[in-house]
Amino acid sequence: MRELLEEQLKLQRQVRGIRNHVKGVQQGLLICQFLNVLIAGALVAIAAFLYSRPDDAKPFLGMSNSAEVLQQEAGEINSEWPKETVGEEQNRAKPEQMLIIRTFLSRAKALKIDTRDLPDTRSDKKAGYIRLLVDLQQKGEEFAAQHESRELCEMLVKIAKYAEGNQAHDNETLEQHELYEEIRKFCYGN
Repeated sequence: MRELLEEQLKLQRQVRGIRNHVKGVQQGLLICQFLNVLIAGALVAIAAFLYSRPDDAKPFLGMSNSAEVLQQEAGEINSEWPKETVGEEQNRAKPEQMLIIRTFLSRAKALKIDTRDLPDTRSDKKAGYIRLLVDLQQKGEEFAAQHESRELCEMLVKIAKYAEGNQAHDNETLEQHELYEEIRKFCYGN
């Protein structure tokens, strides 16, 4: 009987030890869950900040005001443009250049923010907007190095301005529409 009592005591101690261990594991899991919630909350707060205040977030992301930079660069290109006049044939854009402008315009139009867009779609459009600006800048530098027509380079700046306007929530403005029509007339001639 004594042996049974000693065995029972031994088992009770083991059970108590296991219960203490289980409680410790449960407390550790609760702490991990709490930390996960804190991290997720911080990420949501950062994403909300970046989404709701893109102009305030640009210094933290290492970005500059892209439309302003493109306009400033366009002004620099215009001031460095050769003063000699070129023939009417050379001043017209080539078909492959018109195709480039049309492609940029369609990319800018596809990036239009809609109130029905999901958050993932909006972030994809913002990333596409940044890629578009980088491509526009590269193409503008290429056109300037090749001394292409001033009007062609100005269209790249106008496309950047149109794309920037499409990133706003209230992007159905008269100015946006007029800008789109001006670029479209340049591309298609009617």
